[in-house]
Amino acid sequence: MLAGLEWAASTAAALTPLIPIIGAFTIPLTYIAVGRRWLVYAIALGIELLALSTSLLVALHVFSTNTVLYYAFAGFPAPLGIVYQVDKVGALLGALVATVFVIVTVAQPGLCGGLRSAEWYYPLYLALEAGLLGLVYTGDVFNVFVMLEVASVATYALVAFRREVGYPLDAAVKYAAFGTVASSLYFLAAVMAYRGFGSLSMALIAGRIRGAPEAAPLAMTVFGLALWAFMIESALVPHHFWLPPAYSAAPAAVSATLSATAEGVAVYLVMRFMYTVVGPAATQPFLPLFMILGAAAVVLGALSMAFQGELMSMVAYSTVMDMGYVYMALALGPGSIEIPLFGTLHPADIALYYIVSHAVVEPLMFLSAGVVRNVFGSTRFDDIKGCLRCYPSVAVGLAIGGFSVAGVPPTNLFFAKLALLMALLISGNYWAAFIVVLGSALSLVAVFRMLYATYFEIYETVPEPGIRVSSTVKAVLALLIAAVFVMGILFAPLIHGAIHPATLDLVNVGRYIEAATRYLTLVGGFR
Repeated sequence: MLAGLEWAASTAAALTPLIPIIGAFTIPLTYIAVGRRWLVYAIALGIELLALSTSLLVALHVFSTNTVLYYAFAGFPAPLGIVYQVDKVGALLGALVATVFVIVTVAQPGLCGGLRSAEWYYPLYLALEAGLLGLVYTGDVFNVFVMLEVASVATYALVAFRREVGYPLDAAVKYAAFGTVASSLYFLAAVMAYRGFGSLSMALIAGRIRGAPEAAPLAMTVFGLALWAFMIESALVPHHFWLPPAYSAAPAAVSATLSATAEGVAVYLVMRFMYTVVGPAATQPFLPLFMILGAAAVVLGALSMAFQGELMSMVAYSTVMDMGYVYMALALGPGSIEIPLFGTLHPADIALYYIVSHAVVEPLMFLSAGVVRNVFGSTRFDDIKGCLRCYPSVAVGLAIGGFSVAGVPPTNLFFAKLALLMALLISGNYWAAFIVVLGSALSLVAVFRMLYATYFEIYETVPEPGIRVSSTVKAVLALLIAAVFVMGILFAPLIHGAIHPATLDLVNVGRYIEAATRYLTLVGGFR
């Protein structure tokens, strides 16, 4: 019985990234045959709901049975074949990614009243989902490169989708240039890993590094190249220049999705290589770099937020700032820390909780800003003074999202920042703790500027709204607002019930390696 359930869950893991790919090819053909855009939207939403269902099945099985799923495509085990290997952290992020796509897609029609060229938009959107799901499920170093390319190419096209206004094309080209550099760096890392360790399986590489101290220099080189690529993808300073123009120019739904998932998945890959593939010993020299660049990202992101004169750009810089906080958490090292109020936490617990919380707040802010752009045709503060007096639901969404970014209690990001602040103080990183407080203070200034410009500041008359906010958008904003508070109030059960078990799977690499070797023993594969 248990073997049958594990087979079903493993198959679901293999199908989850495949389902959006099938949908991406189905939608254009359906539109050519039928010519109905409402059907395009229905198929896209149905595909995403199906992917969400399979991802939840995977997560439920992995958490309830405490197993690591292993699926070898076409029955070829590593090192000859591509494998998916899903532990708790992969299952958690897979469910998170699928959930974000469904939520944003529900709100999409209400943002623009019928998307132009939906028959081309949704195939790209589904390809992005497939790439991100593949990245969190794969257990193969080269398959990371493949899925990274799938997600990246879809993202470049989605950023340029509003090409009629001109600016998105420029932002997409800049994004593509940085993305190509990141892909090339990672490809080099994958080649070196295969040449040096004789396998592309993350589990097998991990086992060979642990058993060979002389492999440390190569492991550090591979991690350094992969880290450089993932820092670009996660927009860590000084690799962040592509993000604000891209997220400001893209459709609001795309920006909401990318800010919630793409950077978080890139940081997950850093954590996967750091803890699972090469191990903490080989990554120890990089921790001061994490702290320095993370602190720089917090300061630069918060300052840029405070001085922005445009709403979408301000929200985009909040993503830069948040990624800085995540890297500062990872810089605390591989050991657990006893933190008052939170209990014993691993630094990866703080980073992972921040990623999950960030995935709720950023869609809330980008979707709210998207409503403003859709109604008023601009998000420059000079053009939208007092506009949110006509749209109280949007005003509340921006306010709650902004206060969460600034770390105001009892929002979810308040507890994420509080845990990071206390961990830094306990570990003696007083200057970094000051940076955490400074970033929150500066971002709070940005939030007050935003609220003053969009709600309290009025020239002559309050702008009359030309378009009503749809009930679906209001419902999505209400759901995200509720999630911000629920995740904050229930931070302890969330951390200790879901985040910490996922982190244990990430840092205790023995179970990850054992799942691969057990499968290879059963099928008589290569070690």
